[in-house]
Amino acid sequence: MTEIDFGGGAVIVLFSGGVDSTVALWWTRSRRGRPVALSIDYRGRPEAERRAARRILARAGLPPPVEVPLPFYTDAEHLKRE
Repeated sequence: MTEIDFGGGAVIVLFSGGVDSTVALWWTRSRRGRPVALSIDYRGRPEAERRAARRILARAGLPPPVEVPLPFYTDAEHLKRE
């Protein structure tokens, strides 16, 4: 697990690698914040999304995201209706 110092202006950005979270990341940087990317690793998360997140963070000069595994989480579309 990666240790991160959240002091000194660090801002946690929930980061998937999509458009919305990328804008939030760059907005944080523009405000002189020090973004720390946090990603949720859920069952069925597309690998392309994970790769995109790492590429965007590398381009921003930031480390890979802190990934929180949630193996019990699934998209609601997979649930059966009764």
